[in-house]
Amino acid sequence: MIQIDDSYLTFSEETQAIVFYQVVRSHKQIVMNGLSAKMNQVLGKLYATDLIGSFTKDGLLLVYLTEGGRRLLDLSANKYMDQFIQDYATLNWRVLDVPSNTSED
Repeated sequence: MIQIDDSYLTFSEETQAIVFYQVVRSHKQIVMNGLSAKMNQVLGKLYATDLIGSFTKDGLLLVYLTEGGRRLLDLSANKYMDQFIQDYATLNWRVLDVPSNTSED
């Protein structure tokens, strides 16, 4: 799961960027991983453009793919499917990050 730092709602008028965390649950253990600056930047852009949104569950502010995000994914899936398959094969689910071959834009 991806979670937004709870203080974002409290301090949303501040100039500090939104902070995302990865929540990993395995067996009876829960680990919160900080995400890289680049991953936070990408998620922040997706959030600002309403391609991902947030909801509260069990006191956590969690992230989901919005309808607009799903539509954009559907429209561009063919263009990026081969790269997605390559990235998926090497994905470390415990430490999510932007693939190293991603452009800076």
